[in-house]
Amino acid sequence: MIRSCFIFFALYCCVNDLQAQTGNLVFKHITRASGLPVDEVTCLAQDSTGFIWIGSKEGLFRFDGFSYKRFYHEPGNLQTIPNNYISKLYVDKEGLIWVGTVGGTALMKNNGQILRVLNAETESLFSKNLDGVFDIQEHKNTFWISTGNGMFSCRKNGNQITTIQKHDLKKNFKYSTNQLGSFVIDSKSRLWICTLHGLVIYDPDKKELFHSDNNPSSLNILKDKSTFRSLIIDEGNRTIWYSTWEPSVKVFNMDANKVNTIYSGKGSDNPDFANLINQFLKDDHGTVWMATEKGIKTRNKKKR
Repeated sequence: MIRSCFIFFALYCCVNDLQAQTGNLVFKHITRASGLPVDEVTCLAQDSTGFIWIGSKEGLFRFDGFSYKRFYHEPGNLQTIPNNYISKLYVDKEGLIWVGTVGGTALMKNNGQILRVLNAETESLFSKNLDGVFDIQEHKNTFWISTGNGMFSCRKNGNQITTIQKHDLKKNFKYSTNQLGSFVIDSKSRLWICTLHGLVIYDPDKKELFHSDNNPSSLNILKDKSTFRSLIIDEGNRTIWYSTWEPSVKVFNMDANKVNTIYSGKGSDNPDFANLINQFLKDDHGTVWMATEKGIKTRNKKKR
């Protein structure tokens, strides 16, 4: 099921797409004109049965290889997603889907059944005006959730969330903001977090935070004080792809400590928002998917 559904989706995307080649990379562009229910795609995920989940500003969509099913918010109903603006999708080891929205997080099965909602209505740790979830990741049986009011970690036993803890970077490290965006976790258990004032690296085990004003290794990626939107770490190739709100797309070479710009709309009167990457996703086949303000892009090595 996984392989057949995913291959069908990849083939489907090739119809009426816009393709561009840069160096040895091949990009394909998917829009409403080629069958996508929405143009503004905010996030993507693939579950254990092969469904592709698509987050948008108009609700959540599940693609089975042939058609799309929509899941949406109903005010006052905790058995629906907390908001129709989907900011993050994450599938855990049990196949459950964590749906991050601007109104909190929902834990759901892939048939749409809501198991738990995390927001100010259900948990005292969350702030009503800052319920917005930007990212969700799992590492060593801990789930990390970045929000407009800090980072949260929680543990889960089966289908039940058991403990929730808040990590206040502004209070504990005197950092300039608690409005945290997308993040990734590296092999050393460090969180690389997008913020309004650049990138920060948070080590919860050592209780350390590195950023533009605390950069003992002089990492050039930390010197970029742009508002970061999303990133993905490719530890095999020792690179970090990231996007900023300018919009721009850049690649940081960890070995050379060098940032290369793929696209920059800085100073442009008409920047290309197809280069505002809301999320990077690397699938089982090594393809990098990019959810953008103008549909979906994919990146593959060019066949020779």
